This record gives sequence, structure tokens and C-alpha cells, in this order.
Amino acid sequence: ISKGGRHSVINTLYTIFCKTPNWLLKLFVFKKPSLINGQVLDLKSSIIINFITKQLPMLSEDTNIDSARIQREAIKLQLSNKPICTVNFKDEFLATSESEVLLREYVPDNLEYQKCMLFFHGGGHVFGGKETHHDFLMYFASLLKIKVYALDYRLAPEFPFPADIEDAEMALNYLHTEKLIPVEDLVLCGDSAGAGVSAGLTASLILNNKPYPSLQFLIYPMLDPSCSSKTMQDYAEGYYLTEKSMKFFWDKYSSKREDHQDPRFNLMLSAKALDSYPKTHIVTAGFDPLCGEAEDFALGLYNKGFDITQSHYPNMFHAFINFNKIPACDIALKDLAASIRGWYE
Repeated sequence: ISKGGRHSVINTLYTIFCKTPNWLLKLFVFKKPSLINGQVLDLKSSIIINFITKQLPMLSEDTNIDSARIQREAIKLQLSNKPICTVNFKDEFLATSESEVLLREYVPDNLEYQKCMLFFHGGGHVFGGKETHHDFLMYFASLLKIKVYALDYRLAPEFPFPADIEDAEMALNYLHTEKLIPVEDLVLCGDSAGAGVSAGLTASLILNNKPYPSLQFLIYPMLDPSCSSKTMQDYAEGYYLTEKSMKFFWDKYSSKREDHQDPRFNLMLSAKALDSYPKTHIVTAGFDPLCGEAEDFALGLYNKGFDITQSHYPNMFHAFINFNKIPACDIALKDLAASIRGWYE
């Protein structure tokens, strides 16, 4: 069987798996439920985490980044649902000092609102790009009923901090000056490391007294280079994202020790460093090592009087928005989309 044929078979089986009722799966899968901190991981999510983890290369100091990226891109699982309407997309290229970055525009046929989203993908600042989140963004744009612009920012270690923040600000300026989108009509959003890029961009704009978007949506954000939260220990391994991988990502993202004192890099410094902040909604997942730092980040900003809210999904794991063919993940994603729409409806 050809590689393309094998991928087709795997995706067909994955679709069947996602549609199989949990009660039926329990007859064939003898897996003890994951119960930690009073939370139970969704059954299908637990099974697929085990499968995906076995396909991913282990990350260490000896990891060849290019090879690891190729291995990740070779996993051709179609994780996302199809959009609920036609979504057209087109690419534009923005020039940086050393190269160019891609900005992809998603326009759903059910477009209803003036607000636009600038989205930053996850991947630990090392992995990810225009294709890893494409299917998800097609679906997400159709749920949001707005234009979504996704930035394929430069990655570490070739381009460590603050290259991604510079790219993000360039994209924001481009949308404002070339697309004539008022800054206040932009919603900043990202998942994992992409949420960190969003928060880093916000901090950069505020510190430099520049206009910043009024709304920000951070999905299980990567914020704390110390990796010292309780949930980092509780979910150190076995739940897709690991403590070792997080330390690997932060190490590759940083180019010098001073980065850890920069509130654009170490987002845990935001509450102390910033005198204003946009309305921000933070999403956390029960079985995510990053949950604790996100909650500490939210609490610090909230205690300073900023408008901070949180949604917590106790049966979910890191990266659940991309796995929305799984019914429980889809329910959570649709809830998130409804929350975002509630801000601009």
C-alpha cells in the first residue's frame, strides 16, 4: 500500500473511532480512567494521546530540529472537522529584515461581523506553521463568522526571541495600514506558544505606548520559562505535552539569560510590568501541564484590576482545539467560539 493510501486508511479509521460511542469503546479498550486533582480525562482523548505520543520524536539536547519537524509533518491525521460553510483563504507575504513571513487570510461565507482575528499558532516556538493549524482555522473561522488572519511567524532556534514578537507587530501594523482594520477591531488569539506570542505582542505594545487591540483570547498559553507550577509536576508526562518538552522549547526560544527578565518573554512578569491591559479571556485544560501557570498569570492581572476571565475544561488536554473531531473536544471548541462571538455580537 502506498504512503498516501496508508494515510487514507488511517484517517478513515480515525473518523470511525471519533464517531464510536464511548460505551462501545469501553467494551474493547481496557483503560483505567485518568483521575488527577478530581478531574477525569475524556476517554477518546486519552486513547488518541497515547497513539499520537508514540508517533512523535522524543526531544532532547541531541534532537535534530529539521528531522523532528519532518517527522511531525509526516503525521497526516485529519484531526479537525470540516468547516460549517465555505471558507476561502489566500496567502500574502510580509518582508522581514532577514526573510519573509506568510500571513494567511480566512474568509468564511457566513461572515457577519466587523471584528477580525490575528491568530498565532502553537508549537513551542519551534514547531508548527501554516499547515499544522490550517484545517482547524478553516473550521474555527466558520464558527466565529469573522475574518481570521494567521501568521506563520519565524521559529526558534534559527530565529529566537524576539523575532516572533517582531513578526507579530509587523502583521498587526500591516492589517491596520494596508487592510485598514482599526486596531481596536482586532482580536488577538493564539494557542500554547502562539498564545505566548499574543501576550508578548500585547506587552510590547503597552511598554512602547502604542495602540493595542481591546480583546485578547489566550488558549492554554505558554507563559512561564521556569516550568515550576504544580500542574507541570502533576502532568509531567503521559498527557501529550511533557515537562521535558517544555524545558526544551524554552531553551530553544531563548538566546540569552537576560530574556528571562523581559516581560515580553517571561509573561509571568506582566502584572508587575504593565499599567494597562486589554480585556483578556484565558482558556485552560484539566490535563495540561500549562494550566497552573495560566491560572497564576490570570490571577496576577486580575488582582491588578484588569478585566480577566477564564474558561476551564476539566476533561480536556493540551492541544484539544486541534483534535475537534473528538466529540468532547468539539463541544469545548464550540463553547470557546461562542465565548469569542459574545464579545463582538
